[in-house]
Amino acid sequence: MEEQSVDGGGGGVNGDEASQLVGLEVMKKKGETKEEGDTTDMREGVRMELSILDCPCGVGHVLCSTCYVLLNKCSQCSGTIFQRCFIMERVAESVVVPCSFSKHGCIEEITRFNKKKHEEVCSHQPCFCPGSGCSFTGTTAPLLFHCTTHHE
Repeated sequence: MEEQSVDGGGGGVNGDEASQLVGLEVMKKKGETKEEGDTTDMREGVRMELSILDCPCGVGHVLCSTCYVLLNKCSQCSGTIFQRCFIMERVAESVVVPCSFSKHGCIEEITRFNKKKHEEVCSHQPCFCPGSGCSFTGTTAPLLFHCTTHHE
């Protein structure tokens, strides 16, 4: 696969260098070979550390909103002037994550900001057996089967 340049109009760096610079892992297209003999099953997109997606201080250090509220200054340079980073806000809004109940069958990928809202109503969240002293948990269908076969 030909390596693509990542640039903003003047010069550029190759994809691997850009990944290292901003902590991104560029995922390949489905079925594409990552390395000799290693195929991937991932969707096209990016993975990134979510902690990099907040506003920078006046000299460009990125600071998470939690640290800003607690410290009211940049933890790297002690700067106190912050600017909104609209590009990073848009990136943060576009990050999709799997539902926490994917191991129970949910295939939804939701934006990071809507994850809690989705999971509150997700039909794949585990249910607990109402039987006294029973510790069974599972989705609706397995719970129904469990109750009819193990409890009267």
